[in-house]
Amino acid sequence: MKYFFNILIIIVLLLFEYQASACTSFCLKTGSGIYLGKNLDWKIENGYVFFNERGLNKTILTTDSITKAGFSWQSKYRSITFNQFGKEFPLGGMNEHGLVIEELNMSPVMLIRDSTKQLINEFQLVQFLLDNCKSVDETIHQLKNFQYKPLLQTLHYIIADKTGNVIVAEFNGADFDISFSKKTGLPVLSNNNYNESLKYLTNFQGFGGSLPIQNRKGSNERFVSVANLLKQYKNQHPIAYSYQILDAVKQEDTKWSLVYDIKNLSVSFKFHSCETVKVFDFKDLMGMQTISGLGGYLSDCKLTGNDGLKTVSTKENTFLIQNVFCFYAQQDNSEGICNLLYQMAMLGNRNLKGIKDED
Repeated sequence: MKYFFNILIIIVLLLFEYQASACTSFCLKTGSGIYLGKNLDWKIENGYVFFNERGLNKTILTTDSITKAGFSWQSKYRSITFNQFGKEFPLGGMNEHGLVIEELNMSPVMLIRDSTKQLINEFQLVQFLLDNCKSVDETIHQLKNFQYKPLLQTLHYIIADKTGNVIVAEFNGADFDISFSKKTGLPVLSNNNYNESLKYLTNFQGFGGSLPIQNRKGSNERFVSVANLLKQYKNQHPIAYSYQILDAVKQEDTKWSLVYDIKNLSVSFKFHSCETVKVFDFKDLMGMQTISGLGGYLSDCKLTGNDGLKTVSTKENTFLIQNVFCFYAQQDNSEGICNLLYQMAMLGNRNLKGIKDED
């Protein structure tokens, strides 16, 4: 433990300044498949893919539970996740039943505390739902039990399952607002509030307005572009077409693009500096006795998919957190912030292969 604390004590955070990330996500439905695409657009590029085992004990971390344990659960389902803030704190992922969740930045909201509900942070919300839910309907039921208190940044979520059900979940300060794409016909999300983006879309040709659609960088503009491209889909190869959409709204700081093939339990992944496409076939790994701690460094261009996976160590997980905070954080002597970083590393390291403490 001394080793991890010595590393994290020097990686402190003053305030995680809200970054206007330019992420974009959508769901493409064809006659035989369901595909969820996502661009991760911001300055941090370090990340790991993790394969998470069922039957593992988990604990929620909130800023209120730094010195005491949060609520706990045991994972029911295996999942594949894409992480920048360490294991158990994913940006998005898919579980063995084809439930997919991806996050995008949104404007902060003020918490109106309800003591009858459990507090949950922005990253472990993703892992909790993947651990416990088979479908979108089950996630809606679970979200009723929670209040959202971010550790670092406010996010909203696009959630899809293998039946083609797609929702957007956004916390309003008291509860999660749920928007159903079956009603709107628009399974798209950028960084504005979903309903605000829908209203903006009505100004454009093909969606009730007269303005021409042009490819611009703004969040609502990307929402319009993706909605238009989804409308134009014919019978193209769905994964290739999904990447065409992602390329159309790519930004200067796009670090990775991915496409979930939900029915086939696989994920196609492109890292910005790698020519090769990584394909993680989750279904192919389901026959393994254990997948606990299995993963890979996403910026490794030699990692092309399942063949390059290995057991990730606690040291590697800790340095992943270190790299993220070194890039964005300013130094501060706050004991509370230091404890937050320490606890994030410790929670993620619980179910990874350990290393000996170093001086």
